[in-house]
Amino acid sequence: GKEILVENESQRIGTLIIPRPLFEQMKCAPAFVLQVPQEKRLQECLDEYLALGSQKLSAALLCLKKKLGSLETKRALEALEQNNFYECCRILLRYYDKKYNYGMSQRDPKILTILPSTQVADDTIINKIQNYLHS
Repeated sequence: GKEILVENESQRIGTLIIPRPLFEQMKCAPAFVLQVPQEKRLQECLDEYLALGSQKLSAALLCLKKKLGSLETKRALEALEQNNFYECCRILLRYYDKKYNYGMSQRDPKILTILPSTQVADDTIINKIQNYLHS
């Protein structure tokens, strides 16, 4: 069969649900874990969410309220109102990291390949993935 690369996701992405057979295959498949420094991740988050605009980001935060929690949602919205996008993104990354770490803890560690991006150039990461796919 043909291999495909997918980002590590939970079964539910917003209002969409990954079909169970595909999700089960994703959980059992070998995975590459890119360890990106917090500051770089914050910058990428800022770039992505600033492009949305405050209104859409505020609406997205309200949709996450149940999972994010009332206090963190309030803090994120206050940061957004004060144009402190950095703090807003920091709160969101804490939430995402918690979800991501839980998902990764459910995977077999024998099929995980950790690639620290601070030590490995992007070209090297791409080459490692391509070598794996073609071996």
